[in-house]
Amino acid sequence: MIGSDLDQATASASRNLTRVWTGNLNFGYARNNPVAGTATTGYPAYDDWFLGGGVSRPIGRNFNFAVAYTGNHWQLFWNRLHGYGCNTSKHL
Repeated sequence: MIGSDLDQATASASRNLTRVWTGNLNFGYARNNPVAGTATTGYPAYDDWFLGGGVSRPIGRNFNFAVAYTGNHWQLFWNRLHGYGCNTSKHL
């Protein structure tokens, strides 16, 4: 989003699962708001929650093998900027 404020918080943790395998988890939250006085004023705000995890292991001295997945859940807050109950229409 051009001309936006981003607030973000993340946390992660990792743990040795075996002698060679390591597991990790991460999660976080991000909020993207349009900046007042820019071309993006009037656009909605976005809330995004994410959760991920993975495993890795070394292969030799210089390489790691890793597999990971991240899932996102986002919400669009258009009503917060335009007022609840307002009727907005878009024409294609």
